[in-house]
Amino acid sequence: MSLPSFDSVLTAIYETALDPDPWNDVLCKIADFCGGANSALVYDYRQCGFSGVVTPRADPTIVSEYRQHWWSLNPIIDTRTRVGVVRSLDDCGREAYFASAFHNEYWRRTGLGAERLAANIINDGRSHCCLILQASVRHDEFASDVRRRFEQLVPHVARSIEIGTRLRKLDFDFWIESHAGKASRMAAFGVGADGGLIFANRTGEQMLQAGNPFTVREGRLCLANPRRQAALENTVRRSLAGSAGAVAHLETAQAPGYVRAYKLCIVPCTGAVPAIPVPGVRALVLVEEEIDEAAARIRNLRLAFGLTSAEARLTVEMLECDGRAAAAKRCGISANTARTHLSRIFEKVGVSRQAQLVVAINEALGPR
Repeated sequence: MSLPSFDSVLTAIYETALDPDPWNDVLCKIADFCGGANSALVYDYRQCGFSGVVTPRADPTIVSEYRQHWWSLNPIIDTRTRVGVVRSLDDCGREAYFASAFHNEYWRRTGLGAERLAANIINDGRSHCCLILQASVRHDEFASDVRRRFEQLVPHVARSIEIGTRLRKLDFDFWIESHAGKASRMAAFGVGADGGLIFANRTGEQMLQAGNPFTVREGRLCLANPRRQAALENTVRRSLAGSAGAVAHLETAQAPGYVRAYKLCIVPCTGAVPAIPVPGVRALVLVEEEIDEAAARIRNLRLAFGLTSAEARLTVEMLECDGRAAAAKRCGISANTARTHLSRIFEKVGVSRQAQLVVAINEALGPR
């Protein structure tokens, strides 16, 4: 079998900047050109607790195990190393690696050798991506020119992924914004062919870090309610099979007396959905958070000026500019109570008249 030329591999690498689907084929070419048994792209979002893998010559069951558990224990992955620096097994400590649970309980079952080369491709503090070249079990070593060939390709893979990610992120963010309602924000979670989580946009990351309404367990999106979780998993399976579906509104109690509502739908990644910034996504879980604008402004007023809840609510009503009496009526308080609140509001905001208050609040928070 003739090995691919450097030029043909380079062409294939840069073509993925426009279309990420061929990464499986490109990784095979990289492995063959360098002289390895397999190569892989490993993505991880450590702050949110999940990982994604694109690796064409690995057992899908083994890959699923990696994403569910072993990714966080992989001693080869080093998020401290700058992009483009090639590391070998010697750099992470050969003896420590062979003594690790990762090698003895997991990697020895993969059918691949222990020798590998790795280089960070993305390392921006939020997400991390590593390109890895792996040896075979029968020839668990690399010839002297393998590292040189791998080092030749690393900067081109990094540049292609950077260009492709930027292009797809612009398209994807615009698509998300066009589908979110005016009084909402939308999280997007990408799942792979096995239903595991491999991508989240910024809003999705924030939801995962807050643990509301989703958490990540064994590499999958999880809801606290078992019935809703079963419905979610069933709809994801249907979507991956090509049948789009939706889950009813989710409601989660965030604080006593306060309920936040989410509208959730799941869609397969077809031509109607733009390419996702990360390869391997087969379906999107879209979560639209319905924002109470008045509640958000009350919260922001309390943070900005140290107002109490009652004072902040009256301030929001005063922005209607129809007088103190009307604002007091909407708040369900007497005119005397409103007068007392207003004097404290003036003092905290640093104004002396209602017109000045409206200007100061709009300058601080922006007009509605």
